[in-house]
Amino acid sequence: MRLDLTLVNKTAWSSRDLRRFLLAGMRARGVEERTVIITYGKWDAHHGLGWYRYPQLQLSLPGPAAIARALAKGEEPIRYLELAQVLEHEIDHTLGLGHREMIDWWKLRPTWHEGITIEWEGEPVAISDIVRAAELPAPPTAVASSRSPRRRRLVRRYFTPPGARPRFTPPGGPL
Repeated sequence: MRLDLTLVNKTAWSSRDLRRFLLAGMRARGVEERTVIITYGKWDAHHGLGWYRYPQLQLSLPGPAAIARALAKGEEPIRYLELAQVLEHEIDHTLGLGHREMIDWWKLRPTWHEGITIEWEGEPVAISDIVRAAELPAPPTAVASSRSPRRRRLVRRYFTPPGARPRFTPPGGPL
């Protein structure tokens, strides 16, 4: 089956990674042609819009403010299971299914998304935005100096531009 994907990426998330994610979802749902528009969401949750019986859908991903809020909590900005569930739900709309004919999106349990990540290619998220999102009175390095390996990995991934060294050294040494 030859898959034809037209991607309109209006975000700073990697188009290459998005294409890989979307093609895996299309393959899993058995659809051959789709136009997918990627935008920033208004909320921290992923959401979408599938045109009924028309091969076009829209998915929303977190923007810089939502990324800062997620990092402040020590979470990944993209919840891949939720994004895969929303994608499958919206693809079902494009196949002509209404809500009464579908299982609720949050009950879907896709596994095709496992191992696929989507990288942020935009401006690094400012550490001050992460602190503001967490409403912490501590200095900005306090967020990055956490001993949690997960938080260190997330901050390194989203705070440091590709190929650059971290612009700060937290107390206790580099990350």
